[in-house]
Amino acid sequence: MIADEMKVDKLQTGKKIQSLMEKNGDSVQGLSQRIGLSKSAIRNYINGNNPPSLQNLGVIANIYNVSIADIVVYRREK
Repeated sequence: MIADEMKVDKLQTGKKIQSLMEKNGDSVQGLSQRIGLSKSAIRNYINGNNPPSLQNLGVIANIYNVSIADIVVYRREK
């Protein structure tokens, strides 16, 4: 029997990023300037179209004073 595989839930991870932004009064433009990425890249993170790299997750986590584990949401795949 093959064990269930854990995958990043891109949409839920994006929602976590959006929630952190809202809690900290940040906008897409604000985060994009702080992290040095385009607004479309941030929107893609939020919409679950393209997850952030591990490096960018680390930067986002640092900006909002949380751990990467607080941002990334996993789901099981069979």
